[in-house]
Amino acid sequence: MPGISSDYLIWQQIIDHIKEVQKPLIFVTSEQKEDWWDKASGQIIGPLYELLKEFYEATGQRFLLYKTDRFLEFANLNSGKKTISAAVEEINYFANQRNSRAIVLDQQEIISESEKAKGLLKVKLIEPAYTFTCTGHFEPHLSTVPNLWTKLIVYPDEMPKYLINSGTGTTFDFHIHLRSSEFGKLLPLGDYTFEYDAFVDPSDSLNN
Repeated sequence: MPGISSDYLIWQQIIDHIKEVQKPLIFVTSEQKEDWWDKASGQIIGPLYELLKEFYEATGQRFLLYKTDRFLEFANLNSGKKTISAAVEEINYFANQRNSRAIVLDQQEIISESEKAKGLLKVKLIEPAYTFTCTGHFEPHLSTVPNLWTKLIVYPDEMPKYLINSGTGTTFDFHIHLRSSEFGKLLPLGDYTFEYDAFVDPSDSLNN
């Protein structure tokens, strides 16, 4: 259930309204906290089961919860229009910035082509954390979803041992996940710089 805060008040207002109108609800949000979503390995896998259960028991109605970017994609698909990639990209960027302890300071592009992108992503961690995620962008967009390699090259003093993972499922952005691999030791606040290298497999490019 959402914590006692603005989330809790919003949740109660939603339930009270649906009790009155007696209709199902589609709720769209850019919020990514555990108050709303069930997560596994840091990734959202669906709405929190307790919310769905509480909503149905209180109202007798169905409750659908969508992330803003996914709702936009579904809406465009169902309307017969192509997804507006730029809008989805912008929504993801601001949602990640708002919900993350890590703020992207700068992205320096060394190579920026339709088949290859290489550069540096500079990030500031504003609060010590076991893990954080940051997002970079490809401009121009790559011709197809690329292979991705990343490396941490600048980090604060007293840095614990760490694990780095990265990935992309789109032609316009990528994500880097950094976490401490030492029990009880947080990633220190400060500046981090990641080197990235994304490249399109020639066979994938030909197939597309």
